[in-house]
Amino acid sequence: MTQILATDIGYGHTKYAYGDTIGKFPSLISHAVESYVGIGQSDLVLYNGEYYYVAESASDSPKLILPNSPHFLVKYSPVFLYHIMERLKFPEISTICVSLSLADYKEHKNNLKNSCSKFLINQKYFENKILVVPQGVGIWYYCDQPKNAAIIDIGFNTIDVLVVKDSNLSVSKSFGIPDTGAVILASDVVRTFYSKFKLQINKYLANEILLNYGKIKYGRKEYDISEDVEKLRANYTEKVLADVFDNTDFKNMLMSIDTLIVAGGGAYYLDKSFIEKEGILIPDKPDYANVLGFIKYAESPENDT
Repeated sequence: MTQILATDIGYGHTKYAYGDTIGKFPSLISHAVESYVGIGQSDLVLYNGEYYYVAESASDSPKLILPNSPHFLVKYSPVFLYHIMERLKFPEISTICVSLSLADYKEHKNNLKNSCSKFLINQKYFENKILVVPQGVGIWYYCDQPKNAAIIDIGFNTIDVLVVKDSNLSVSKSFGIPDTGAVILASDVVRTFYSKFKLQINKYLANEILLNYGKIKYGRKEYDISEDVEKLRANYTEKVLADVFDNTDFKNMLMSIDTLIVAGGGAYYLDKSFIEKEGILIPDKPDYANVLGFIKYAESPENDT
């Protein structure tokens, strides 16, 4: 079995793949309430001298740390990696793949690599071989590396557009668009929910509403905004594609692209009829496409650096 751990630590969810196992959890982390430390708290994580809750256990914390910048990923990725390893019962790992948006890759690649290469958590020391890969590259590998393609990777905070010409990644023509991911749709759900029920929810609960097609149980009551969500998804689909297609360079090369792929967690929220009409491919398991492709990427000898 492969010993590659592929991860996609996003601003909404963290996805991972190891061997035949895939999984995800919310990318949430919070400072532990001081008075609780040491009182039967087996889910606490000690990192850099501070205690944290991670993933679901952080969701109701009053000390939630907002995942909204590449600095967050650089600082806290080791904690999410530890949580993944714990879920997998600390398997043998030869290489860990981590990733960054194209908008952040050049500036933050080395810092993320250094942060994840060596760390101490819960008095356990980890030293890892790290590959930092631009988001979208995994999707290209997962879809069998089409020769002339554009990959639109819709994350929670960002949209990354990876361009491939004659089987070569075109760094100069690829680009990332920050603050345009599924968070926009989640914010629309927050406003709609408040308008209808006068209840203030956060964007992470809004994300769960989207995943449940507009339905949620909240505060012991059932809520349904499925009709509103359907309209919001259609509007969001048009906005996403407009943001991408309005890029001058991308518009000029669009006719030479044979394969147009949309993936990432945000692909679930797009209006399917619109996507099919435009001849766009959404692969199976679009939210896991990056991590499943990262394994193929790491297994290629030319990428073993």
